[in-house]
Amino acid sequence: MSDGLWKVITEGTPAEGYSQEQAIAGLITLLKLSPANAQRLLQGREVVVKKDISKATASVYQQKLYSAGVNVRIQRHDALDSPVNSTAAERNKDKPKKLTLSHSDDHSTEDYNNKFCPKCSKPRANGNECPHCGIFYTKYIEGQAKQNDIAEQALRQEEQNRRPKVEHPPLPWFRIGTGIAIVAAILLSRLSYFNPPDFSLIGQSAKAQAAAWAMHNNIESHHREADTVKEHLADKDFIGLEQIIADIEQTVQVDITKEWSYYAIYNNIINSIESETLLDEWVAATGSSYAYAARGIWYTSKGADVRGTCFARCVTEAQFVEHARLTKIGLKDLRLSLDQNAKLLPVYLYLITASSARGVRIDLKSTLDQSIEQYPANYYIRDYYLDKLKPRWGGSHAKMERFAEEQQEYFEYNPRLYTLLGESYADQAWYAKSNDACPTAIKLLRKAIGYGITSHWADSMAWCLAETGQTLEALDFAKLALNISESEKRQDMVTMLEQRAQIPVLQQLLSYL
Repeated sequence: MSDGLWKVITEGTPAEGYSQEQAIAGLITLLKLSPANAQRLLQGREVVVKKDISKATASVYQQKLYSAGVNVRIQRHDALDSPVNSTAAERNKDKPKKLTLSHSDDHSTEDYNNKFCPKCSKPRANGNECPHCGIFYTKYIEGQAKQNDIAEQALRQEEQNRRPKVEHPPLPWFRIGTGIAIVAAILLSRLSYFNPPDFSLIGQSAKAQAAAWAMHNNIESHHREADTVKEHLADKDFIGLEQIIADIEQTVQVDITKEWSYYAIYNNIINSIESETLLDEWVAATGSSYAYAARGIWYTSKGADVRGTCFARCVTEAQFVEHARLTKIGLKDLRLSLDQNAKLLPVYLYLITASSARGVRIDLKSTLDQSIEQYPANYYIRDYYLDKLKPRWGGSHAKMERFAEEQQEYFEYNPRLYTLLGESYADQAWYAKSNDACPTAIKLLRKAIGYGITSHWADSMAWCLAETGQTLEALDFAKLALNISESEKRQDMVTMLEQRAQIPVLQQLLSYL
């Protein structure tokens, strides 16, 4: 029997034992929020953070949010409960207010004159005349105000008379204002890449925008820090680590747009392990599919690192041999893990990666079909498979386009699949860019981004636009690439383009002043 649909509601307050600062820090770590957005969830207002999910999944979210330090509850959609988005202030409106010693409460000038005579300070009587000193309140207050104005004017005049008169030319307000606007634009441009991405640069169709935001939200959903993985591995808490993986697997089964978090947790694991010894201990301790997957991915990744990303012409024979050796060791564990658990999404991706090793035979289409059977709307496995259809690996752009079209039946479940339609154009742009034909590459990339965006497409646009002297647009795309996926190289590109863009702007500013 179904439990119905449930939603997860944060109550806007820190959990017991947590301070406001600790809860904000927990939300930043868990949900990858900015500090400002994390604070918005702790302002005494209930917010629905997830809905239309099963009770089991809602309970997972509840547990994770509570462990981050936030009061949270789950609720059926048809449950009669306090209205969501009501404020804590509204819920507490009947409670007595706390006493305060602030002078701003009752002793401002206006409040004081309403309660006490402005001349004798005795309690003010009803009516306009003071029974104690005989003044008329309104006339007295008006008279005091006029006297204050006269005194202030006299003081200002006296001060001006003391100063020597100096003739000043009229200030060039238009030029000053223009200069301030230019400086403000420069400062705002330096801060803009800390804001949400500017997807106005890409295709304006609803599908292109949906694909772009799905990409952004997918990356933002990755909330497993490397430090957490390192702690479990350092303590050899393999059960705890497997629980984290199981939680992510369950989340991705419910919402495929969060699939990046599944790949990311295994990336964190393999990057935290220096030798196979710890992996052997993990396999011996639990013998789980997660343990075999980790060891298989580790060996496969080490093999890929040995080979490098260069074309075959610059790879040595020794590199080819070691790549194949490590990959074959990893393949055994990858296949064992899938035999135990066909839901291990990252394993399919590494099987496709392993196919590039010399002497390794993997049926790529069968691997893709198996992943789609388990996760019908997955994006990354399709993307890796599409890469193998590129002309430089024996495929063609026609095959790429045909494959991308076939995947669109799942668009409504994962809008990111729309981006696959741009991959053929992006690859053609890569050839043009490699041949120093940047104008052609720009035209092809503009076609690609009509279907969404990736950080690599934004990188290529920034580079080609900069090469053709279109610095400001290049800077926009460089910032977009940095916002999608931060890296030191992208930060350097933004800084370089900002400096290049500011030279003529500063010259213009100096000409105005």
